[in-house]
Amino acid sequence: MIIDFRVRPPVPGFEKLSIFGARKGFETYPFDTPEVEPVPSAIEFSMSLFLEEMEEAGIGRCVMMGRNTATTLTPPGADATETWGSVSNDEVAAAGALYPDHLLYFGAVDPSGGVSEAVQEVERCVKTLGCRGIVLEPGFCSPPLMPDAARLYPVYDRCAELGVPVAVTQSFEGGPRIRYADPESVENAAHDFPSLNFIIVHASYPYILQAASICCFNPNVWLLPDLYMNVPTIPGRGLYAEALKLTQGRRMLFGSAYPYRSLRQSVEGLRSLDISPEFFRRITHDNAVELLSL
Repeated sequence: MIIDFRVRPPVPGFEKLSIFGARKGFETYPFDTPEVEPVPSAIEFSMSLFLEEMEEAGIGRCVMMGRNTATTLTPPGADATETWGSVSNDEVAAAGALYPDHLLYFGAVDPSGGVSEAVQEVERCVKTLGCRGIVLEPGFCSPPLMPDAARLYPVYDRCAELGVPVAVTQSFEGGPRIRYADPESVENAAHDFPSLNFIIVHASYPYILQAASICCFNPNVWLLPDLYMNVPTIPGRGLYAEALKLTQGRRMLFGSAYPYRSLRQSVEGLRSLDISPEFFRRITHDNAVELLSL
């Protein structure tokens, strides 16, 4: 069964995110392309429909990613007053407890409110709430940060001590300028914390070849391209499939980024890249099992 490494499902708390607002994720620019399918579970905000969609897509488990950000940045195409939104780690953990056979979960921290508080929240997420990892979105911090910013290092240090990976968001819409997508800053942090696994969410798009090279030669850097690999209209997405050859299928993860795409359409988008059966199994299952020790 497939493991989807990045979803924000229709469970209590996630309705506060912009992707479940008046326009759902699949309806937002630039992913509202002509071929995109409506997502019934997102429209109805229904977990029962979501579970049916998981089964239809051949997905056995999902990794639910929290969001905790102080950003005032507006999502592309959104109203000027709209922000990305946040969900509490308690809400994330509560949803995970309701669906333990289907949902694994990562908590999220933002050091904008204080570094020591963020470190304490990491500890609470892992030891009390049962989170399998921590989400950081440096480009959404206030002020925005690069992943190798000194302010983030105490968070990395505690994650390394606790033995959980860090999911760092990087793409052209992951900060106020495109330079926040440059994966060199993740490589710097990964070099400074060799025992900590870094997952680059959105896989540093559009810095695809740089990210692939960093992933290849840094065994603690993992790529999660999600939309930027699965959506047929994304320029250059085939380079992520080529990157699988470079890493011999290692350290790359499948994610739907639901509700930006239906689960089924995301799996079909990945299959359309004509990835070998061995590498398909690794990106959709084996690598996630290895990373999370499932």
